[in-house]
Parts: sequence; structure tokens; C-alpha cells
Amino acid sequence: MKRILPSIFLYAGMICIAILIDYILHLANLVWVGRYFGILGTALIIISFIYSLRKRKIINSGQPKKLLNFHEFLGWFGAIVLLVHGGIHFNAIIPWMALLAMMVVVASGLTGKFLLNDVKQDLKGKISEMKEKNLTQDEIDKEVLFNRYW
Repeated sequence: MKRILPSIFLYAGMICIAILIDYILHLANLVWVGRYFGILGTALIIISFIYSLRKRKIINSGQPKKLLNFHEFLGWFGAIVLLVHGGIHFNAIIPWMALLAMMVVVASGLTGKFLLNDVKQDLKGKISEMKEKNLTQDEIDKEVLFNRYW
């Protein structure tokens, strides 16, 4: 449970931040600003696809780890901006469906991040166990490469 809490807090925090920004815009009588957040949020999410292009080898520049962090940040920030853009309004079903789909995608991304970290921790543990058994680095590499522990 301790491992999933950061993802849960990120997800809940995203929603709370969006509600807070929307509330502040309403207090300042700047609700109209939220209309332009749709363009900004969409642009942020489109830019975040640089990681996907690199992952699929469509582009060769950039370090995958840095691009993944960039992708996560832009996706999270873009989702907040789009949540503010969508607002808490009940006047149309299509925007709500689009927001719901985006929230599912964000939850999926956080789940992927959790699983990636979980696998990395498990792999480190398995490698440590193999080192304690005095396996050579070549033997450890073969074990990890051929997934005998998964």
C-alpha cells in the first residue's frame, strides 16, 4: 500500500489543484481565461508525445529517461489545465466524456509509472540475491536477460 500512495496523492492532488485554480478564477471574475486553457492543455499534451515518438524510434534525439520525465510532467500539467478548462459545469455531456477519458488516461499513466517502479525494485532485489549467492556478473546478466525470475 505504501508504494501506491504517491500515485494516489498525485491523482487526487491533480484534481484538487484544478478545482482550486477554477475557484480562484471564479473569485477573481476571470472565468473567461479558462476558455483559453483548452488550447494550452492540448498543446502541452501534444508536446508530451515526443517521448512516444522517441520510444517508437520515429525520432532519435533525446534521452528516454529524461523524455519520460518530461512526458509525465507535461501530461500531468496538461491534464490540470484541461480540467480547469472543462470546469465543474453540468451543461454538456460530450465535454464530460472527454474529461473522463482523459482522467482514465492519467490514471493509466500513473499505474504504468507505479508498475515500472515496482519492477525496478523487484529487479534490484533479485540482483542483490544473486550477488549474495556469489553468481558472476555474466551469470546475473543471463538470468536477468532470459527472465528466469519472472
